Amino acid sequence: MQNIETEKQKLVKKPIIARRYDVSERTIQSWMDEQRIPFVKIGYMVRFDPEACDRALARFNVGSAVEMHVG
Repeated sequence: MQNIETEKQKLVKKPIIARRYDVSERTIQSWMDEQRIPFVKIGYMVRFDPEACDRALARFNVGSAVEMHVG
């Protein structure tokens, strides 16, 4: 039963994930539409795993010119 509680606490609503990335809820919706971030839909409810979203968005990070030149 504790695992279920932990999973529930891990998932957050759209306004929380929008604040996490300092973007609008509309931007989050666009990212959902573009499949940039993972989400769970249960009926009409949408929830996000912040850690999974971090990993998904990390694919879009662009290194600086110095990092790219040195690395």
